[in-house]
Amino acid sequence: MGQKPQSQQQRKKRVLEEVQRQRRRQRTVTLMLIGGVLVAIIVGGVYFLTHQSASNLPPYLAECVNGSLAYHSHAHLSITINGADQPVQGQIGINGACLHPLHTHSTDGVIHVEPDQNRTFTLGDFFLVWGRPFNSTQLLSQKYTTGLSMTVNGISETSFWNYVIPKNAQYTAQNACSQTSCQEVDIKITLNAS
Repeated sequence: MGQKPQSQQQRKKRVLEEVQRQRRRQRTVTLMLIGGVLVAIIVGGVYFLTHQSASNLPPYLAECVNGSLAYHSHAHLSITINGADQPVQGQIGINGACLHPLHTHSTDGVIHVEPDQNRTFTLGDFFLVWGRPFNSTQLLSQKYTTGLSMTVNGISETSFWNYVIPKNAQYTAQNACSQTSCQEVDIKITLNAS
């Protein structure tokens, strides 16, 4: 009779140990699943943030330019809102290894137009790539009803976002020109909103 209670105790001990092992295993699996979900969320978030602007663009702006270029031009853009210069960011239209047809390399305001197809691009196309508004009611974060003006090389231009960037555009602060005859393009947008 003395052995029976001991074997029941041993059996209870083994069952308790097995239950504890299963709980540890379940905890490990749960932690691994939570870790996997967190990693997936982080990777998805990074992907979304780096590809967000490209996914909302029309195909001709969303493409990554590879290989030979149809043409290569540069236009300079400066923006002033209520007397304050607004920076044109660097790396607009550059997502990792993807270089969109319209992009900037630095904060100097030079728009690089480097398509692999022979098509025209507008100033509005650049703002689409930038992900910032430029339309009849808003410039960047400033809403307006009047007070918008634009010049190209000092001459008034009223096509605004529909302004076609010339294929032979070249900002004179740069020396290179891939076209036989270059045309200076210095765009100044001014908004004095009321």
